[in-house]
Amino acid sequence: MSELKIDQILKEIEKRQISYASQTWVPSLQKEIRFLEINTSQQKRLVKSILDSSVLNTEFILTLRDIIKENCIDNTVNIDDLTIIDKLFISIGMRSNSIGNLIPVDIQTKEKETINLNINLDDVLKIAKETIDNIEGKTIEDKVFKIECGLPTIGSEVQLENQLHKNKEVSVESKQQFKDVISESFLETIIPYIKSVVINAEQGPLVLPWNTLDSKERLEVVNKFSTKILKEVLGYINSIQQQIEKIEVVNFKHKDAVYRKRLSIEGSDFFILS
Repeated sequence: MSELKIDQILKEIEKRQISYASQTWVPSLQKEIRFLEINTSQQKRLVKSILDSSVLNTEFILTLRDIIKENCIDNTVNIDDLTIIDKLFISIGMRSNSIGNLIPVDIQTKEKETINLNINLDDVLKIAKETIDNIEGKTIEDKVFKIECGLPTIGSEVQLENQLHKNKEVSVESKQQFKDVISESFLETIIPYIKSVVINAEQGPLVLPWNTLDSKERLEVVNKFSTKILKEVLGYINSIQQQIEKIEVVNFKHKDAVYRKRLSIEGSDFFILS
């Protein structure tokens, strides 16, 4: 029998890994999709991207998207069309199936006692699936603009990071610099939530080519929004954040008191073996 070559070995490993792919619920598709487990190389890339990311988390966002795409074995699914809520379900599912379903957390009680508990990721996904509402789009209008808002996709999030944040030098050496960075990125984060823009022109509705504008051009348009429009867009974004909290915020009961802990997929400990 001839000696196996490395490419044959890797193909055999890949076949076996596919056979053990796990199913994860994807809300926007309303069905389960099979994903490979996160391998050692991908885990290293994720942790490195978290450590390398600035306050904008660009490297992590781009790396996670690539790994989700690499690990999806359903060729009919376009990862970039999935939503940011789908991304949370997939990330938690891959972490649970690959590294373990328990994440240890420390909680400070009212009695100043530190207790050690575990977040069960399988329970998080089960509760989220039962409680997440169907998120509809919203039309926002004033005398100048008519705007359609909707749930951001992974693709729109990646486009923003590539066009506005990637390779951008961010220096945060003081509290004021941190405030400046957050202030500058404030309007940028709104862009993925906007699906279309129409200007109520004198000659009739002027539909902007929103999908063909790059992120910098879209930002120029957003900067022209009235405070009324901006307030309503932020209200819509807040309604989505409330749904995301149903996934990320975990409640613990201890001695008749309820404590809350936020689960962050962007923390380096999320993708480290617990």
